[in-house]
Amino acid sequence: IDATKNLRFLPCDIDFVITYGHRMIPIEVNHAGEITSIDTQALRTFLKNNPTAPFGIVLYQGAPYFRTKENILFWPFWMV
Repeated sequence: IDATKNLRFLPCDIDFVITYGHRMIPIEVNHAGEITSIDTQALRTFLKNNPTAPFGIVLYQGAPYFRTKENILFWPFWMV
């Protein structure tokens, strides 16, 4: 969904998108326990193509971490 509420298909998938006001927050769910084994290409593509998305979230089994260069928050499942 773009800023004008039109549905667009990307060459990658995002598990969930939360709309917060005029902002969209993409969420990727991953079963991995370590950040190094997680592919963030879908989130990076979404963030690049959607300027209203301030950051992306990866839900996974590890510890909380924010990758500032990519604006991606890695957050444990159990803290949701």
